[in-house]
Parts: sequence; structure tokens; C-alpha cells
Amino acid sequence: MCSLNSSTSKPCLAVPAAFQSPPHQYPLHHKGMSMESGFWHSWHNGLTISNTDRIYLPIFWTNNYCRYGFRSNMKVQQFLDTSIRDDRRYFTVVQNADGVLERLPRNVKVFAAGGVGDVPIPLLCDSHARRRVPRDVLASFVGILHHWANNRKGVRSRMLNELCDNPDICIVEASADRSLFETMMERSVFALCPRGYGKTSFRLYEAMQMGAIPVYIYDEPWLPYTELLNWREFCVPCHIDDIHTLTDNLRSIPYQAIEAMRAAAEAYWPSYFTMTGTSRQIARMLREEMIR
Repeated sequence: MCSLNSSTSKPCLAVPAAFQSPPHQYPLHHKGMSMESGFWHSWHNGLTISNTDRIYLPIFWTNNYCRYGFRSNMKVQQFLDTSIRDDRRYFTVVQNADGVLERLPRNVKVFAAGGVGDVPIPLLCDSHARRRVPRDVLASFVGILHHWANNRKGVRSRMLNELCDNPDICIVEASADRSLFETMMERSVFALCPRGYGKTSFRLYEAMQMGAIPVYIYDEPWLPYTELLNWREFCVPCHIDDIHTLTDNLRSIPYQAIEAMRAAAEAYWPSYFTMTGTSRQIARMLREEMIR
């Protein structure tokens, strides 16, 4: 159940404790709260959301799906049907790649990390340690390629088929080898970040945090803050249909531009791509919604 710590904060809807189940540990190295519960934690402990009429709906959707199976929950649906008022507006945060599986009224705005919702936000996890080593690999990918879930739309297999014979690019199938993932990320100028089950991936933001320039390989884009940030300043977006041009495009980027992209990513990181920064961006968007 929510409480308030500021007279200017807006209330959140009281929900049963069972709907705020303990965080699910995903990816495997992640030990803290997800963005769903992390946002609530940040807001409750000092983030004032003023000048908005939306009420926070603090259901930890993904945690519940992991606990009870990835399907809509009848008890949650009953709660929504009986507790959401037509004359008020609400918002919630979800990490699940399929979004909220229950039926939501139209007066609930969904800030979504995984790819289904009203407003994109970053898909974040715990930070990695970062070493300064020579970046002697043009681009790399270490992760899951062939599992049906991670290759749901075939983006990863198409990436592999196009790039696997390129000597400048290292692609390794590894499901849980964190040390190899980190080593290759540290050595790579660019990090291949294909979508997974959802429209984005944790890797996109892990790359930025570790100093590699993310190459976002997508079929349907899901990027946050596009009204504020020019993603091409610090990222290389590549539609999967253009994957055959990627190697030449990466080779053509001069050293000075690469350094500028890396510097831009480092500059934007604290305010936009951390859980605290993302929480504050959500608060900003809620305030600006009222001004409009």
C-alpha cells in the first residue's frame, strides 16, 4: 500500500500487497529491483510528482507474471475493474515485453520498457564494472541467438546470417557467460544490440554504460525520449532490412565521430538511462502532459 511523503505529491492507488511481489531476477546478473518496483521506490523516497492529476498504479506486473505464469491474473483484473474510476486518470510502469496482460481502462497511461505500452522508457538492469582496455574489435555480440524467445521475430538469426563471416565482427552464442559478455563489450567499439523477445533489449543500455556505442538492430523501433534526444548522436540505429549495409557504415565512421558519440552517451547517461534518471523523466513527462 502506498503512502505520501510530500504535501505536493499525488496519491497512488492502494493495491493488495500480493500485487507487489518480490522482484524477479532477470537478467541473471541483476540483483536489485526492476524499473517497475525501482520507480516506486525512488518516488516513495523523495521524488515529488507535482502538477499532475494522474494517480500511480503500483502493481509490479512483471514480478507477478514471473510468479504466477505469463498470463493475465483474474484477481488483478477484478481489482482493476472495481478500483479504477472513470473520472480519474492513472499511470503505471511495466517492464514485461508484452506489456500489461490484463485489460486496462483507457484512462491508465503505461510507461513501458519492453515494447508494449503508451510511452517508451529504457529497459534497465544493474550496472557492470567497467575497465579501460584497448578497443580492438569493431563490433561484437555475446548472447542468445537461436532460442525461440530471444529470436522471436527472427532479427537475431538474420543478423547472424549476414555478419557471421565478417572478420571485423565477433558474434558468440553464450547464454550465461557474464565474463565473456563484459570482456567483449569492453574491447568493442560498437556493440550489436538486436531486439530480443521484446522490441528492445537490456544490451542497448548496458553497452552505453560500458563505453561501447550501441548498434540498435530492430524491426519495430522502441526508443525513449525521441522528442528530446537525437539517438544518432550516441547510437547507430539499423533496421534489420538494412543489415547488409551495416559493416560498411560502421567502418566509415571516423575516429573523431566515434569519440563524440561515446562522450554524448556518457553525458546523457545519468539523467536519462539510470533508474533514478528515468524516474525523474517520467515525472517530467507527467508534468508536461498537464501543461499541454
